[in-house]
Amino acid sequence: MVWNQQKTDSAASNGIPYDSAKFTGTSGTIGGQVGYNWQSQNFVFGVEADANWLNASESKLQTPFAIPLTYTTQLNWLVTARLRAGILLAPRTLVFATGGVAVGGVENEWRFTGSPTPAVRQDDTRVGWTAGGGIEHFISNPHVTVKAEALYVDLGRETIRGTASSYTSRFRNSAIVGRLGLNLKW
Repeated sequence: MVWNQQKTDSAASNGIPYDSAKFTGTSGTIGGQVGYNWQSQNFVFGVEADANWLNASESKLQTPFAIPLTYTTQLNWLVTARLRAGILLAPRTLVFATGGVAVGGVENEWRFTGSPTPAVRQDDTRVGWTAGGGIEHFISNPHVTVKAEALYVDLGRETIRGTASSYTSRFRNSAIVGRLGLNLKW
């Protein structure tokens, strides 16, 4: 999974931007899914929900006032509920598109570099959207499939203002999730 975390800009109360940063991290994920499919000739329609635990975190050092600050953003868990539609290219291979709602546990913070305590920290559940596609193939057992899919997840932007200063940071949290799966159909 690639966790695309962006601290887009920071500014004083006068609105003049001090700095900006963009950073991307890579992480693993583990989880499960449930779903239901309907088939009409070569077309397949379905609903899916999945839950994933992950530890996607990335930090970036910036010096907006000649004082080093460290920005960190993290995605701890992700749940999606999606519709999907696909076409059977062969009797056992499905190509599909999918999209729906995404919910994730996100932490955004900045701290003075070296400080054990963040100057500003926001830990919350964010709701956004997801879209993507993939391929699913029945293997020799008629009830087992292997699946590869990619999803773009956008959990929105968050603005955090410092408690002791007028320094404001905006974080944009999005991810590209690539995953492989083994499904049991009954």
